[in-house]
Amino acid sequence: MLDLSVTSKATMDIALGDDKVIKVLPPKRKLFVELQKVEHITCIEEMYSLVGVILSNNIENQIFSEKDIERFDLVDVKNIIDSYTAFVRELQKN
Repeated sequence: MLDLSVTSKATMDIALGDDKVIKVLPPKRKLFVELQKVEHITCIEEMYSLVGVILSNNIENQIFSEKDIERFDLVDVKNIIDSYTAFVRELQKN
């Protein structure tokens, strides 16, 4: 029997500037679909929104608001999206 309640899930750690580490979970279906569209994002607001969804998908169930995400610059936003996308690709390989 497969018991999903006891299986451990891979997480991606993201260290924020305030000595806090967010453990981001693998994407569920909706987030996965959004990640498939990442190459076609042209609006900076969409990038920031995606980062909010990525960071809010964490084991602590902490929600990142628009205000929380505003502290990141464009380089941070791109790095979060690129790193999370690479994390998801690695999970797909295994």
